[in-house]
Amino acid sequence: MALPKLIDQADRIALLTGDVNYTFIHFVDAPQLVICKTLKECTEQLQNFIRIHKRYAINPKYIEKVIVADQEKASVYIGGKSVPISRRRTKEVMMKLWQNKASWLTKTAETVA
Repeated sequence: MALPKLIDQADRIALLTGDVNYTFIHFVDAPQLVICKTLKECTEQLQNFIRIHKRYAINPKYIEKVIVADQEKASVYIGGKSVPISRRRTKEVMMKLWQNKASWLTKTAETVA
């Protein structure tokens, strides 16, 4: 799949996982796809995605819940899978999520695995 076609498929993509020069695209309704592009290149094209970690970018549309253990430890759940938010990005990500005032956003004292 060419990168311009990714933009057309953005509503079906829940999660991007980067691994050096490859990105794994996790679709909601299809098997994952691997492309030879960096995560940075993909997130530049898919501007509604939020970069939450060196290896992960998420589509906020598919967040099920957010678990905040403390100011530096948090994770999001997408498709039943826990995805960590990096310590350096936690404040920035949480601000973006709170600004969206999404109904799925929950704050809890639960610890992150």
